[in-house]
Amino acid sequence: MRIAFLCAPTPNMIRPSYLGRHLLRRGHEVHVIIPPSPREPELYGLDRFPIPVHRCPPGSLREVVSRLRELAPDVVHCMDAGRATLPPTLRYCARSAALSVVDMPDRLVQWRRLRSKLAFIYEYQALARADAVIVASQDLLTLYQRRRPRARLEYLPFGLELEFFEQHRHRAAEIRARYGSLKLLTYLGALVPQYSPIEALRMAKVLCQRRQDFRLLYLGRGPQQAQLERQTRAWGLERLVEFVGFVPEDMLPAWLAASDVLLLPLADNAANRYRCPQKAFWYLGARRPIVANPVGEVYRALEDEALYYRFGDPADFADQVERALSASAPLPSAARLAAHSWEARADRYERLLSSLRAG
Repeated sequence: MRIAFLCAPTPNMIRPSYLGRHLLRRGHEVHVIIPPSPREPELYGLDRFPIPVHRCPPGSLREVVSRLRELAPDVVHCMDAGRATLPPTLRYCARSAALSVVDMPDRLVQWRRLRSKLAFIYEYQALARADAVIVASQDLLTLYQRRRPRARLEYLPFGLELEFFEQHRHRAAEIRARYGSLKLLTYLGALVPQYSPIEALRMAKVLCQRRQDFRLLYLGRGPQQAQLERQTRAWGLERLVEFVGFVPEDMLPAWLAASDVLLLPLADNAANRYRCPQKAFWYLGARRPIVANPVGEVYRALEDEALYYRFGDPADFADQVERALSASAPLPSAARLAAHSWEARADRYERLLSSLRAG
């Protein structure tokens, strides 16, 4: 089957990259189409696989449809359901025998709160005209089920690339050696308010009153970094906190596997319940103790194989970190990793396509 992922100008390439490579291995022909973007997208290793990436030139809806006609896919997987992707997907599929699969982004729901007319239109068109709409969270699935859409709704969260993780975790010992006997408490992600990186710093302020044998590592960068650095100095935590910065994808398995505890703070609000944080699956792959908040897809991914704290309570966060440092801390199981692998996601995706083709 020929499958074309049609991506947005500023694309989220997680699903085309990881799902695409497994579909390729199963004998499908996979293409990725990316419209012009002001920045180069993160390809998540897509360039290491023989999947053609087509840079669609600037232009009109007609030119994107023309590119689809040249490729003649059996399935158009529309990423992001926005102006650059949804109209050409629906037009091409309406005039061909191709299936239309739309990946509904969680931010459409957030746009609706801003009363964006375009968001209502894209959402309605996808639910009313596509063959299938994919959502990455159960909460988003429940929201759309109430709308009784014509499109088939499919729950397909992100996942873990087991093979890649095992290939790249070998440098964990080298990273571990840099820190000696210090306990490494690691936060992975963009340093932006919606991901609550300040929660980890508040926890460190409490924990340092109990013990000094740890290092809080921030893997990532973002606009909140300057504020976090100022707060680190104000609380006198410079010796205990390190801003590592951006870590390339092929080094993430090593950093995470070298950690003693992985931190995943997340406020319980609608935006986070509709999201599917990819780092929850990265954390699973490290098979290290995890301290998180039981919110949406984070809890569905981790369940009882992680520890949870009350969001906004740094003392409770510190308590759970100390539990995670003990010998009795829960660890992700091999069965959980297999269940959340991209291999398992590809199985489900193929079943979806087979069902759609069967009518």
